[in-house]
Amino acid sequence: MNYRSTIVPNTPTPTWEDEKWIVRNIPSNAKLSVKIYDKDDDKILDDYIGGFEIFNLINYRAPQKGHEIIGLFDRHKGYFHLSIHSIQSSHETKHLPRYTFDGPCRYFRHDSFSVGRLTMLNADCIYSTWKISMRRISVFLKPQDRQHWNKKYKAAQTIFGNYPLSLASQSTIKLAHKVLYGRTLKHNENGLLTNIKT
Repeated sequence: MNYRSTIVPNTPTPTWEDEKWIVRNIPSNAKLSVKIYDKDDDKILDDYIGGFEIFNLINYRAPQKGHEIIGLFDRHKGYFHLSIHSIQSSHETKHLPRYTFDGPCRYFRHDSFSVGRLTMLNADCIYSTWKISMRRISVFLKPQDRQHWNKKYKAAQTIFGNYPLSLASQSTIKLAHKVLYGRTLKHNENGLLTNIKT
């Protein structure tokens, strides 16, 4: 399972005070890999700062200095502090699949002016894309029930196959998707969805 944090802009010492993930039924031998990137809207790819791994999530104890961030060529890139609270699965949640995301429901909205100008759907030429983290979605959309691409379709083979042209096509599509829909520092909004009714 992969989870992405919110973007903390314009600081060399980011703090994610409201960042919280609830994940159910994590195996005792699970490993947590954390990767940190520097977001820059002027670059096509985000700069990889470094990362670290945690191997014992059940009996986790945070290092006093934090986890050392190791960058490329084993260079020290600072420290990262986080907390992990683990409890035994309840009778209610034991039937859920492994790594069931259980909240909080966070939303991300990105306003794309490029797509807005292409589609001309409104006078402001703004096209908004939304991403919403849904609780327990894996209960309803199981991996074996998901629709995969048709491997007999020739046009799909040229994109998703294991050929040099396929890799080039995939890179072009990913780049276009990032330019049009990617999360950015500007024109970006995020927050939490609650079940409070007004």
